[in-house]
Amino acid sequence: MPMADATSLREHKKRQTRNALADAAFDIVRTQGAERLTAEAIADRAGVSRRTFFNYFPSVDAAVAQSVEQLLDQLTETLDSRPSDEVVWDTLEAMLSGPEGSALMERIAVLGAAGEHSAARHLAHDHVQAFVDWLAQWLTTRLGPDTNEVYAVTLAATVAAAAEATLRVWFRRTGGQITPRSLALHQELLVQALTLLRTGFDEGTR
Repeated sequence: MPMADATSLREHKKRQTRNALADAAFDIVRTQGAERLTAEAIADRAGVSRRTFFNYFPSVDAAVAQSVEQLLDQLTETLDSRPSDEVVWDTLEAMLSGPEGSALMERIAVLGAAGEHSAARHLAHDHVQAFVDWLAQWLTTRLGPDTNEVYAVTLAATVAAAAEATLRVWFRRTGGQITPRSLALHQELLVQALTLLRTGFDEGTR
């Protein structure tokens, strides 16, 4: 095998292992709770050793953050594929109602449902902050270099606040149970929240 091919294969395997560890971290939170999230548990779920885990991540939080970065990369591809002249609100609604947006919102919902545990609250906060930073950057790129930074960050933070408000309503209605039906409700509530923002909380949208 040529050296270039061998190097490419090694890099591919490294990415696979890194992604498997990140996926395992979130899966543990989803199925067992944030209190069960340890390096040993993640490594075991991914089928590698604890030492291998620390070869890829310095901490458990870093593994969870990696899973978020994967989703944000997918969201970037989805957003970039939308028409360049599309109204930003249309783009955001399409993003959050699509499969990549559903995956991100599911993760936030899972962590929100586990929010009584301090680790879950911390991870959920990190998810939201990563989303705000990413969306503000994307808006600046999409709207052009002359875009007011305050506008981009405020819009991103407002969308995130709508997502957090939606999570509270969803939790009260479902008790935090993660089922296809409850996740569909979460998505529906989020679209309602975005509509309120878009219309300036017009009375006719209540």
